[in-house]
Amino acid sequence: GVSGIVHMVAYGRALRGVHNRPTQTVFVRLEMPVKVTLSKLELVCACAQLQTVVEREVMRLARLNQEPTNSYLFSLPEVQVPLENFRSTVTSAHYDSPREALEDTHLEYMFPVLGTTFCDPDTVYRDETPTWDDHLKILATIHYLHCLCDVLLYEIEHQPRHKLVAHQVALVYQFLKKLGGRDVRDVKHCIEQRFDEIKKITESDNPVLTADQKAWVAKIREEVHILTPKYIARKIGDRLRKIAG
Repeated sequence: GVSGIVHMVAYGRALRGVHNRPTQTVFVRLEMPVKVTLSKLELVCACAQLQTVVEREVMRLARLNQEPTNSYLFSLPEVQVPLENFRSTVTSAHYDSPREALEDTHLEYMFPVLGTTFCDPDTVYRDETPTWDDHLKILATIHYLHCLCDVLLYEIEHQPRHKLVAHQVALVYQFLKKLGGRDVRDVKHCIEQRFDEIKKITESDNPVLTADQKAWVAKIREEVHILTPKYIARKIGDRLRKIAG
């Protein structure tokens, strides 16, 4: 199946409508490496584009107090361009059908609207279907956490004074706390052990960390980068078990 994490934010191809008129564009960015062939990577993007357009139509129809079936949703004119793109991508990836493509790559779990549509077209779509929105929020938190750690490393390696380090370490701690779980426990404990010491230095008239203290900060960053892949893998496993029931 697809190995990696997909973060739908901002990257992709523009879709073209009838008579080559531009339609609303859906962008997809792959936040972490996806170790698959290019054709399967394009399939991920096509799925993201199609599901986004379908969900937009669901919201529009909900305002009209309509509860459409999946077969009706996929017959709407607004959906035809991304649907055609999806089917073309399935063929390019050497699959005989959309269902085969979704099941082989396990994208039916990540894109539940597509999964239910190509298995049971008469299913009524509701927002009760499990989605990956909460998982994408976790990825956003981890991304910001990594950015903070990289800023910390820059501070201790390139700045002569370290007045902001304690504040940045405190932010790292808060984001670890936000993630929660047993995976982050050791790093949090490591920060707790020396935070007051670091804070005292950064609030002094000479806010310069010693070599040992800078090594400790660098270790915090390293530990964060080590723990997050394990954390993500566990969260994905928990999510898939929840979806499977």
